[in-house]
Amino acid sequence: MSVPTYRDYAWTRDRPDLFEAFCLSIIPNVTAEQVLAALPTPASTLIGTYSDLDERAFDNVGRGAPDVVGLLEYKSSVVMFEPNGVLGINPTIMQPLSSGREIVCNYSGGHGVSHFYWFVDGDVRTSFEPLFAHSREGTEPDALLPLMSEIGGFHLDSPETEPDEYLDDEATFALCEAVTGIRVTDTLLLESTYVLADIPTSEI
Repeated sequence: MSVPTYRDYAWTRDRPDLFEAFCLSIIPNVTAEQVLAALPTPASTLIGTYSDLDERAFDNVGRGAPDVVGLLEYKSSVVMFEPNGVLGINPTIMQPLSSGREIVCNYSGGHGVSHFYWFVDGDVRTSFEPLFAHSREGTEPDALLPLMSEIGGFHLDSPETEPDEYLDDEATFALCEAVTGIRVTDTLLLESTYVLADIPTSEI
């Protein structure tokens, strides 16, 4: 199977409605029910569309309400999407959920800060800020380096040099696909049915 490249995700630049502030986690070999069981006890759950998820998430911003996650099942995996959310990069939640499996998470806060996490069997195997992909952390910070080089778009050279073009956002989506085999599209996110869960952050 060919490795995706950053070019495969050039379309994401044209979808600020989806990706201005978001947290996207891909969890292979699991059901939405199993993910819900591993999350802090939801204040409520319901079945809804992307529009329901987006409206609910942004209605809760800044008023102390629970964080909202949307879980969609696709190819024996769960895609967890959080408009304006952060739960997917919380090791307290994701490390236990990754027991016996691997999880990738792509986060952008909409304020210039972004993160990639690769959780494997309870460990943070690799993590980094995509804009500074030359500086990686985790128990195996270089494990994904060959994939990252093949994908392209990451600035892996000395921090003293500037890239000709910033393509790290697109590259991070491609890396998520390369690790999990799940290709995220706008159609997948916009037209799927979600399990929506309000997660009280006070429990984390």
